[in-house]
Amino acid sequence: MSLPPDPRRQWPASPWLPPSTGVPPASPAHPPFPSGPWPTGPVPATPGARLAAWLIDTLVCSGLLFLAYFAVMLTGLGLTLGLGVIPDNQVTLNLFLGGAGLTGLAAVFLYHWLPTARHGRTLGKLACGIRVVAATGRPPGKGAAALRAVLLGLLGLPCGLGHLVNGIALLRDEPTHRGLHDRACGTRVVRN
Repeated sequence: MSLPPDPRRQWPASPWLPPSTGVPPASPAHPPFPSGPWPTGPVPATPGARLAAWLIDTLVCSGLLFLAYFAVMLTGLGLTLGLGVIPDNQVTLNLFLGGAGLTGLAAVFLYHWLPTARHGRTLGKLACGIRVVAATGRPPGKGAAALRAVLLGLLGLPCGLGHLVNGIALLRDEPTHRGLHDRACGTRVVRN
């Protein structure tokens, strides 16, 4: 015959919690939970989900750059041929390429800025079930989303090495997995 359990005894929530306090031991291997909204707030997105969303967004942005290039090149070619001028010099070609580059950068900026400011997600983040939030838990405003889009673009400029550094910083920021652009803008990427 067994005795009924003592209701005054506190049972641990998991095997590593001490039964008396319910708080994990503070040691270098297991630091205490960070203060702030993370333990009770939204769950941070995993680095794998962020990488998958980044890859999808990179494919979409590559398509936008491709479309912008051909739209500007065909428009410029049509204008010059319509005027009866044959574009045979380097200056005309440089003007076309510069216009195509600026149009493509504007399209990529708008792709990252507007959906993030309004809904907290791009197509890649939507497909992976993650979103960008400010400290309030809502999508970042237009200013923070614009700064985030510009910083994300600047990270890709030195042959993509900035994205590698950003990924390493993201992996090292253990509980919240914030990248350099997230830290500068005060945003986080969380699961839906």
